[in-house]
Amino acid sequence: MPAVSDEAMERMLSYNWPGNVSELKGVVRSSLSQVEGDRLESHHLPMLAEESTPASIPDGTATSARLQDVIEQHVLRVLKGCGGNKVRAAEMLGISRSTLYRMLDASASTILQ
Repeated sequence: MPAVSDEAMERMLSYNWPGNVSELKGVVRSSLSQVEGDRLESHHLPMLAEESTPASIPDGTATSARLQDVIEQHVLRVLKGCGGNKVRAAEMLGISRSTLYRMLDASASTILQ
C-alpha cells in the first residue's frame, strides 16, 4: 500500500467529505489507481476541490502517512464532532454502528502496540 504525502494528507484532511466514508473510499480507490510509485501525492486527488474547509493537522506530522491513518483520523474527528455519540457518528460516516466499533477497536489496538 502506498504511503500518503504530507500535501495529499493535508488535502484529504481539509476536505469537507460531504459523502462521508463512502466518498472517502471512492476517492482513495480512484486515486490509488493512478499511483505508479510508492506514494500517493496531491496531484492524484484532482477530484477534491481546492477550496475546502480547513482542518487542523497535528504538529509533527511525518512526511507520509498510511492510508489507514487518514481514515482513522477522519473517523475520530467525526466522532469528536458528534460529542462521542457513536450512533450519530456512524450515521454521519454512512457506516453501521458495528463497523464503527470495529474501526475504533482496530484503532485502539494499534495505539496499544
